[in-house]
Amino acid sequence: MTPTESRRLAEPTFHAPSPDHMRLSALTFRRQFSRFTDQVRHHSGGEAFKSFRDGLPAEWED
Repeated sequence: MTPTESRRLAEPTFHAPSPDHMRLSALTFRRQFSRFTDQVRHHSGGEAFKSFRDGLPAEWED
């Protein structure tokens, strides 16, 4: 791999929003994430959300 290729792989890629993508306001995101974490806590016997790799969210992702 050339230095240019490795640099290109390391650089983050930005994709401009297209008309097909739905925009989500910060307020809506916070409300929905709060609802999600409440549901995780309720359905996991009080265990708080940690990540999508652990606990109930990991089961939901499978």
